[in-house]
Amino acid sequence: MINNLKAYFPINYKPKYDLDKTISFINDFNFEFINMLQQKFNIIQVDYPLISQVDNDSMNRYIYRKISFDNASSKLPYIINNENFNYFKELENKLNISSNHSLVAKTKLIDRDSKLTNTDSMIKDVLYLYTTQQTTQNEFKDSAKSLIEFLKNKINILLNTQSLKKYNITDKNVNNINVVNINDIISKRIKKEQYSEYIDMYLNSNGPTLILGVDDTSLNEFNECNNKDLTKNNTTASLYIYIPKIKSRIRLLKLHLVDIFVREDVEQRRFLIVFDLSNIYMYLLDKLHIAEVVSSVWEDEFIQFTKINNIKIL
Repeated sequence: MINNLKAYFPINYKPKYDLDKTISFINDFNFEFINMLQQKFNIIQVDYPLISQVDNDSMNRYIYRKISFDNASSKLPYIINNENFNYFKELENKLNISSNHSLVAKTKLIDRDSKLTNTDSMIKDVLYLYTTQQTTQNEFKDSAKSLIEFLKNKINILLNTQSLKKYNITDKNVNNINVVNINDIISKRIKKEQYSEYIDMYLNSNGPTLILGVDDTSLNEFNECNNKDLTKNNTTASLYIYIPKIKSRIRLLKLHLVDIFVREDVEQRRFLIVFDLSNIYMYLLDKLHIAEVVSSVWEDEFIQFTKINNIKIL
């Protein structure tokens, strides 16, 4: 239910790019982005369906992903296209990939319980990168920072390629990224409803920040930043950036340490990086709502509002 349209589009909002140019950018960026990942991570592109194809060696062999549905009388969670480490682990074994290869899968994430805001929707474009990094459990912070530093530099280079210069994106970068544990931002004495406020205040003052210890159960930003459990400080991290003009944070990517050793002799471990592609599009194109960068389902009231204000949504 949309209760307050002003929460979606600020007064006098004018899109910076029209619909055609937005779609063109998304297609170009995806192509360049995956090429960039290929150069560094030696990727193998895979699908991310509800279940995989049947294994040729056994008609009874499937690789399942976590999926559950609730009903009107149930309190069970509704999860579809959520992170599933086992899917990538099994694919790794099935494909027999070596430590110098990585898996990439692009899909849409559906979350019925998303809080609809300027930066969140029920549907998002996401890209999963299942890769290897040298680390130990105690060095997760350094390993996460190393991965983010590499991606930051590559993304900034990517924005200056000839194919993207035509979009006149000259004021975007994610330089000077801070790394902080969520316990350093949020005291356990703070009430749950204040979590997001304190995170926003920190980001607004310190700029892009890789926050360690955020919830690893959902891709939903709102739920993540209102997490009750602040003890998981060595296994997950999210890169957030604060956008003052919309007075809100957006998450560019989320990183998980997968509990599997690739080579114990050199302490190589698997990581799963989830790129919030829709949020990256929003940041780069100065879009103020997810409806402008990914297809979704909206009420008639919202559709009418966008037509009156000449705002094109996908």
